[in-house]
Amino acid sequence: MEKQNDGILNWFSKLTSTPKEEKVVLTQKQFELLKKVAKKYRKGFEAAKQSFLRNNWTVGNSRIDADIYNDQERLVQLARNLEQNNPIMKKFLTEREINIVGPSGFSLNSQAKDYNGTQMVLDVIGNKVVEDSFKKWCKARYCDITGKHSFIEMQRILEKTRARDGEVLIRIIRGKATKENPFGYSLQLLDPQRLDISYNTNLDNGNIVKMGCELNQFGKVVAYHLRLKEQQSVINGSYHTALRERVDAKDIIHKFKATSAEQTRGYPEGANTFSLMADLAEFMTAALYAAKVGASSSIYLQRTDEGTDTTITALADVVEEDEDLEKFIMEVDPGSIRLLPKGTEMRTFDAKYPESNFVNYVQFMLKQIASGLNVSYFVLANSLESVNYTSSRTGLISERDGYKREQEWFIENILEPIYEDWLETAMLNNAIKLNSGSVIPVTKLDKFLSSYKWFGRRWQWVDPLKDATANIMLIENGLASRTQILAEQGIEYEDILADIKYEEQLRETYGVIHTANIETQQILNQLNSDGTNSTTPPIDNNA
Repeated sequence: MEKQNDGILNWFSKLTSTPKEEKVVLTQKQFELLKKVAKKYRKGFEAAKQSFLRNNWTVGNSRIDADIYNDQERLVQLARNLEQNNPIMKKFLTEREINIVGPSGFSLNSQAKDYNGTQMVLDVIGNKVVEDSFKKWCKARYCDITGKHSFIEMQRILEKTRARDGEVLIRIIRGKATKENPFGYSLQLLDPQRLDISYNTNLDNGNIVKMGCELNQFGKVVAYHLRLKEQQSVINGSYHTALRERVDAKDIIHKFKATSAEQTRGYPEGANTFSLMADLAEFMTAALYAAKVGASSSIYLQRTDEGTDTTITALADVVEEDEDLEKFIMEVDPGSIRLLPKGTEMRTFDAKYPESNFVNYVQFMLKQIASGLNVSYFVLANSLESVNYTSSRTGLISERDGYKREQEWFIENILEPIYEDWLETAMLNNAIKLNSGSVIPVTKLDKFLSSYKWFGRRWQWVDPLKDATANIMLIENGLASRTQILAEQGIEYEDILADIKYEEQLRETYGVIHTANIETQQILNQLNSDGTNSTTPPIDNNA
């Protein structure tokens, strides 16, 4: 049987320098052999070539939404179970909360300006009023419709939920100002699983619903379909499988960190490490059992009688007839000497565990998990015994850059939408008031929305003296400003100046002299008394 294939034959003609006018004819066997050779030497990505070593590497051509639809609910269940039972997952989520939100949460700095006739200057009074009003709203009785969580606590819950479940869901409740809430604005934290991932349909208005999110023709979310809680399931809080509530997109904040274009829902960030965590947990359990056996070495007595019948029947007769057999099971006290029964010898059982490879294997697995979670190994594993200043700084620089990136995501996707929506609603309700009692009108909204910043937490290094010295040198040489350096630490320069001014006023009120100035003046006086010339003027102790 003969078979022609232009691609294979052309390749064979070039390989053998066969003239183009000659037609190459191959048998079926020759053609199959030639095809194998061509496949072996073909160009392309090495990883895409199939071999017996990678037969278990199965891939598909599904889109990200298809994978999320099939696996998201299971992944979320695994993530929540690991949070409850796995210390590595618990440590990861705690580190995210501590390093992204921090102990004091994100801080708002309003930087609105006014034109004074010659230049733009900061509206110090207006900015402070807005910041103080927002700080007041951050209390639990105003910001949370349930009154349970302050806004800082909400930030921590949202970050932990985003890292664990892969997405957050917030409902916005707007209304008129009341005595209970003068701002007329509150938030409700929702379980992301309220979005019915199984609800997918085409609507009569031309929109489509994908995994509970209603999209228009351009793929923009215009509404969300939330599952309602079953009234009879008060304890376990299960959600109804058929009853849903359609909520307009302007009243919902649904955010996730997208990894692909056209992605509709999120999935747990640590999904690529869940199998590793489970494998390590199973290994640790097996190691625990083996260690218990190893710690309980036993001594056995073995019969040595030649020609003894070891059949079950014979052994049963021995049990009945040989009274000495009862002595085969005995307790051994420290320092005791016992006479063994005739015809027996002692054998010991030692599991020889834990093995020396135990630590190496655990460290290897923890490093793999740390890489998948994008955190430092020595932080995730609480392993600081071999860490020095240089190695810790090298590892933490990359990790903290990652945290800064996550902070920027949190600010852009959660804090900014909430703050801007709150400010507009609060101004419409005349809730932003000056000390004189007059309100900042909503006509000033654009002024305050045009210039503001959020500051996330920053970190101190192991040797803060070196960093402080470097910062002073940068400022003195004009390579950095105080504002820039303080912003890197999550501190506002204006707050520093305000604190200094307040301290000066406080010292004047109580007649307290600055201790540092006294000590400096004493040093100068001592130098002068020793005959050292000094042109430095005396320091005003009342400053």
